[in-house]
Amino acid sequence: MRVLSKISKKGLTTIPSKVKELLGTEEGDYLEWRIVGDKVVVGIVKNPYKFLKGRHDDPNLTYDTVENEADDILRREVANSFHKLYKSQQTLPYFKNLKDMARAAPE
Repeated sequence: MRVLSKISKKGLTTIPSKVKELLGTEEGDYLEWRIVGDKVVVGIVKNPYKFLKGRHDDPNLTYDTVENEADDILRREVANSFHKLYKSQQTLPYFKNLKDMARAAPE
């Protein structure tokens, strides 16, 4: 299936409704962008808060807690990607936040 969407002056785009329906995307889901050769592969990462909500009876489970856990998961995923890219390095860089990690990503 091939579907086009236009990129705005600010770099924004809209996910076509057919794509949203097929992938079951919902508000709060994340888009994962991967460069594979000369192509961009976009994947859906489901909203971690919605996934965890109702699964735990912990009154201290807040959005911030879940958001921090989601950031940790994303850091691990990106670290795995970095590991694949930089197999020859003995130690991988540690990033304090996702913005630092994105800045260091090879283009």
